[in-house]
Amino acid sequence: MDTANIGSILSIAFAAIMLLCVAGAFLFGKLNAKFRCATIIAAAALAFLATLIFKANVATETVLNNLILVLQNSGETQFASIATQLSSVAETLLSVTGAALAPIIFLAFFIVFSVIAFVLSVIVWLFKAIVYSASEKKKKNGAITRLVTGAVSGLVVAFCLLVPIAAYGEIAAIALPELEANGVIEGNTEEINSTVASVNESLPVSIFKKAGGSLVVNSLTSIDIKDDTSVTKVQLSVETENIAKLYSHISSLSGKEISQYSEAEAEAITAIGDDLASSKLISKLAGELIYTATDAWQHGETFIGIEKPSLGETFDPVFDEIVNISHDDAKNVTYLGEDITTIAHLVSEFAKSGLFAKLDAEPSELLNTLTSDGVIEKIISELNHNARMKRLIPVVSNIGFKLIGDTIGIPETKVEVYDDMMSTVATKLNDTATLPEPERIETIADMITSATADAGMNIEETEARILAAGLSQYFEDDNMVTPEEVTQFFSEVSDAMSSEEGSSTEGIAYKTGAFVVKLNGNGSKKDAAGFAAKLLKQLHKTGAIENETERNRQIEDAIKSSPLFENIPEDVKESIQGNIIEKAQNADFTASASSLDNISALASSETATEKITSITMSDIKFDPDDYMNSSASAEDLTNTMVNVFKSASSIVNSLNGSEEDGADKLSSMTTGLGGILDALSSSDSYGKDKAHNLFAAVVTSSIVTDSTGLSKEDTFKIVEGTKDIENYTGLVGTMTQMGNVVSGMQNSKVNADDLVSLIKNLDKTTVALIDSLVTADTIEGFGIGAENSEDAAKLVHKLFSILADINDESTFENEANAVKHLLDLATSASDLGDANTAFGANGALSCTATEFLDYVYGSVAVRQTFEYSKSELGVNPFSVTLNAEDKDVLVNACDSFKASHANSEGFIQSVYAFFGL
Repeated sequence: MDTANIGSILSIAFAAIMLLCVAGAFLFGKLNAKFRCATIIAAAALAFLATLIFKANVATETVLNNLILVLQNSGETQFASIATQLSSVAETLLSVTGAALAPIIFLAFFIVFSVIAFVLSVIVWLFKAIVYSASEKKKKNGAITRLVTGAVSGLVVAFCLLVPIAAYGEIAAIALPELEANGVIEGNTEEINSTVASVNESLPVSIFKKAGGSLVVNSLTSIDIKDDTSVTKVQLSVETENIAKLYSHISSLSGKEISQYSEAEAEAITAIGDDLASSKLISKLAGELIYTATDAWQHGETFIGIEKPSLGETFDPVFDEIVNISHDDAKNVTYLGEDITTIAHLVSEFAKSGLFAKLDAEPSELLNTLTSDGVIEKIISELNHNARMKRLIPVVSNIGFKLIGDTIGIPETKVEVYDDMMSTVATKLNDTATLPEPERIETIADMITSATADAGMNIEETEARILAAGLSQYFEDDNMVTPEEVTQFFSEVSDAMSSEEGSSTEGIAYKTGAFVVKLNGNGSKKDAAGFAAKLLKQLHKTGAIENETERNRQIEDAIKSSPLFENIPEDVKESIQGNIIEKAQNADFTASASSLDNISALASSETATEKITSITMSDIKFDPDDYMNSSASAEDLTNTMVNVFKSASSIVNSLNGSEEDGADKLSSMTTGLGGILDALSSSDSYGKDKAHNLFAAVVTSSIVTDSTGLSKEDTFKIVEGTKDIENYTGLVGTMTQMGNVVSGMQNSKVNADDLVSLIKNLDKTTVALIDSLVTADTIEGFGIGAENSEDAAKLVHKLFSILADINDESTFENEANAVKHLLDLATSASDLGDANTAFGANGALSCTATEFLDYVYGSVAVRQTFEYSKSELGVNPFSVTLNAEDKDVLVNACDSFKASHANSEGFIQSVYAFFGL
């Protein structure tokens, strides 16, 4: 059939209906024509009312329950479960179904009522034929009345027949172009479109719409959208357009993995967001779905069998926050529309930038994507446009911190630090199970010292060895020790130390049967935790004894008489006890009282976290609540977040896959670190404290300790000494260069260029780093005698504090050369004397005595340091031993120097004092 003739067919049908109704009016007579017209009008009115009643009751709880029952009885339990879980969604969908069926239902009701009306008309006609007299039949036939009533009847019938035609024609005209334009409908659609257009443009439909038909259709197909406070009426025809658009855009995404999304998919996602935001119906349905889904996911449950989606470990916190925000906004159509639009735009940006394909990529690759082409700026800008989604900004920014933490090994929480400690102890206990007792205790003790130092809660060597002995006996019969069992041991020690029972040699009552210390037949295994606690308390009491001899005697008696060691084989007991006695007699128990507190704190993660000073991710990440309450400007907030990612990218890229070692790797890392710390420290939205926490986390990381040779104790000193730092760029530069200098000193040759770089970055705050790095122990490690190490450390500190005050860059090279020769002297001091010379081309200093004096005198910092050494430290702070030849050479050089330099007598005297001449 030619679709162009559809309009003509409708017109003919319309005319035929009119003729039939008029003919019927003449056929049934004047009285019955009026009655027939009235019943047809009544049938139409009743059909309209019945349809409205049907619509109002199609989405009731009763209908929904019956539907669920039917689904269950028919075996469709999954659909029944969905309808039960999503009752509000099901009710809304039933309302939509009622509105969509309303034109057909109306026509069906009209046909039924029309049949009833026809039967009534026949009855009236028969009644009239029997009752009326022949004289009445001869009256005027009322042709005009019959014509009018017939025409009105025809119009009503045609009107009712046109209701579904006009309604569905309009819906098709709206939906088809959208579906066709987006490729949902393929093939030859010209005939379908032509048919729809022909119907909608036909004379009957046009007349119908102008005669109020559109109002009737809209009334029948309207949908009530309810929320907590109001009811909004929407038209099915309008929502059809929205649904068609949404379906088209969703269809364009089907069959594609999210990692494959590109710009085309990004545009579709943005359009989906706009579709949802502009549609009250879809927003309502989406809101109910989102609320129910997010509520289930928040409680760790599935939603109609669907588990909470995962975007990978890095981005899961962002998705979790989206779930929380969406759950809060789901019942508010306006908020939800805004949220959906924001999320769609975010997804669009992810797709355009290729982020979806990088969710599980290496940190450097992910950060490169985020920081290229302004991606992170666009993400933050998009979030800033939504008052509720702004909460995601710090969560997104924490991705940058997480990637830094993952790269350099920053733990997530203090509980994680504690668990790592317990796990490390358990592993070491299992690894050493077959070692002989002396070696096992020594190994476990070193591990305890190291593991607790990593957490920033140091335990002294003596205590560590006593705990190691206790652990060795406590788990004597155990094959595989668990971290939980180690925790129980420390809990028993803590209980024993905090109770009167702790001073008894009797066993401590154990809390749980699982950890009861097993006694063998002759009682060879005692309460190791209780005895360890008692011995620790006894040793710390000796700290108050002033007489060293008496103190050492009591320490020895306490250790040798402790039942802790009575079960150790006799051939190794003396060795173990002797080692612990030596450590204890050299320990300052008064100064290390905090060590007992740390041991007690190991009882549980709750108590330990109060003592752990190791910085974790929870100490450096943004807190969303703090961020939302921040009074910082939007520009400051945005700049801070952007800077986090750019600096994180710099740090992670410098370390990722790097084959550099030592100071070079440290230099690569800290190059990017200084900028982020300075920016974050000055940001109102982050702050100085958190910036210093980040610095502390990096400085105490294994990368720094492994690269510089610093101990954990040293790095914690650095952290403590730089709390008031103002210039992180300078500080991390100083740290890198000082690491190079210390490395040079360890190799007995310092590089002058490293010193020049170091001097450039020195100021009153960064010089504190030197004080932390160069300690008496460090100096002693360079070969300077123990009796002089403290004075030598003071001298080095004085030297660099003077250098920090020098601002004339033209003098830096000269200062660096002088400092180099002084430090070379320090590192070679123990090797001088006898056949080893200090001066000359082959000497330790690679210069003559005269050149050395020129270097020192020409340097403000070194000359003043020599003067400080003479007045404050005394003679020979570096423990230098010059051989006879060197002494003569130096004395002659000093005499010549005095002769050629006026007023140099004081300087020469300081040189003599420095070398112990």
